[in-house]
Amino acid sequence: MNGESAKQLRETKNSVDMLCGIAFMLMTVQDAEALVAEIEKTDAVMPFFSPTDYLKVSATLLAHLELARAFLEFRRRIGKQIAVEERKDEHSTGR
Repeated sequence: MNGESAKQLRETKNSVDMLCGIAFMLMTVQDAEALVAEIEKTDAVMPFFSPTDYLKVSATLLAHLELARAFLEFRRRIGKQIAVEERKDEHSTGR
């Protein structure tokens, strides 16, 4: 890979990372909860309906579940912090 190709690859990866970050910030707590529930349901039933396929995807599925749970916790904490800041603003402005 030449220097220009490597540079383009890095720029593309940075753009994708930025877009993913924006998408995650736009995801609501309810969306994140639904995502976690769907992955948990898939993890619970897939071994019974398709054990061979489950063996192929289980590591990735569990990694996605871990990421989704961490993201859900992050969104909940951000939501709490936003609520605290809004209460402070209301109190300071006398609303």
